[in-house]
Amino acid sequence: GSAYFLLRSSRIQTYLTQTIASYLSKKLQAKISIGGVDIEFIKKIVLEDVYIEDQHQDTLLYIHELKADITSISRERQEINLNKIILEKCHFYLVQYENEENLNIQFIIDALSSEDTSTTKPWNINCNGIDIITSSFAYTDYISLQADSTNKYAALQFSNINTTISDISILNDTIKAYIEKLALSEGNNFFLTGLSTYAEVSPVKIAAHQLEINTAFSNIHADASLNFDGYDKLSDFIHSVIIEVTFDTSRIYLRDVANFFPQLKGFNEYAKLSGKVKGTIDKLKAKGLSIF
Repeated sequence: GSAYFLLRSSRIQTYLTQTIASYLSKKLQAKISIGGVDIEFIKKIVLEDVYIEDQHQDTLLYIHELKADITSISRERQEINLNKIILEKCHFYLVQYENEENLNIQFIIDALSSEDTSTTKPWNINCNGIDIITSSFAYTDYISLQADSTNKYAALQFSNINTTISDISILNDTIKAYIEKLALSEGNNFFLTGLSTYAEVSPVKIAAHQLEINTAFSNIHADASLNFDGYDKLSDFIHSVIIEVTFDTSRIYLRDVANFFPQLKGFNEYAKLSGKVKGTIDKLKAKGLSIF
């Protein structure tokens, strides 16, 4: 009881905020600030105004509020088990800068994957699920935009993102998770009302197994993957990323597709399809594809 009231004091919470930000800044070699920390209950922590800067002194990640529901903490095993993390108003900015080989998040990937030469055993953190509420994601590729300012894939912005992520596992460089009820919008023309899939992300593939996509007009059932030789190839999406999609019987509104394939702009028809498409966007081929 007394420990809880001690943690509720503004002085202790300020100290915790500074300690957490300092540890993360040192670990990730990045400027990190945390506006505040609140201990709602003994096993419920709230971080406010979390800010992570990229190496160009621009925003990489901003989280208005991060809540962590702690199941257990073992100092002996140096393990923290979380029931759920809630990210509210989370804004993530992924950038490919000019004259740079990697994305602006690469330095964090390197920091997390580098070998720890200290004698201190690192803490292991496990989490059952993540809720993302009213968030946004932006991807900007300045290299591709310089070559072609009309490149749709070089400047993407998704807003009003809401989803639940569960069954999370991280093994070496591969992340797997189940994404449920993902909703978002892209500009004023595309509104995703629900997406569910078993997702897999690695340096050679982004896969969506048992994928279900719903908009106001489209219903898609498929298995899909983006195949590439390293994350840097994403900066040349049109020519270097092999798309592979196997459609179960799906109903697609072509206007939805036109938001990402401008050559279909002006088509407002519906299509039902099944079969397989594979290839880079500039050399996409169909196999056993039925459109009816």
